[in-house]
Amino acid sequence: MNPTGYVIILFLALAGLTALLVRGWQSRRALVRRLNELSKLEAIGRALSAAPLDLAHLAELVCAQAGQLVNTDTIQLGLFEGDRYRLLLWIVAGQRRPPAEFRLTPDNLGIMGWLREQRLSLLVHDFERETPLLPAQPRYNSPNPPHLGRGDPRNDVHGGAGTCGRARVV
Repeated sequence: MNPTGYVIILFLALAGLTALLVRGWQSRRALVRRLNELSKLEAIGRALSAAPLDLAHLAELVCAQAGQLVNTDTIQLGLFEGDRYRLLLWIVAGQRRPPAEFRLTPDNLGIMGWLREQRLSLLVHDFERETPLLPAQPRYNSPNPPHLGRGDPRNDVHGGAGTCGRARVV
């Protein structure tokens, strides 16, 4: 074999090794990022599990912990109680609103009533763009709809559907 052949083989071997090293470096960066996310979630879980079972305090703690992961300038955290959705925490554009309660009527359940009835989780990435695709329409009318919504009805100790939250991410 002539020297040019050896150079080509050496070049290909180095290129392959470089590609493997780059891929390994990218994988390591992704793992470190994921480890950081999981560490934050673990800290949030520890803080929540250590919290007293005072609902108002727990809602404040959930908001503070969620604020470490997403923008919580607009957020609501509430409970389903019978035919009502009671907000424990309601912040819109960084301004607190007084706690409120909404009646979920059978003829107009809205998105919150749908969550309670179906007992399914729902993730909406962009309310403005996805509203026509939602299984039910939100009952509010806002010039600044949330960008991200997450609803998670859970069974609570009273036998009904439990907590549900929604957060805005800018």
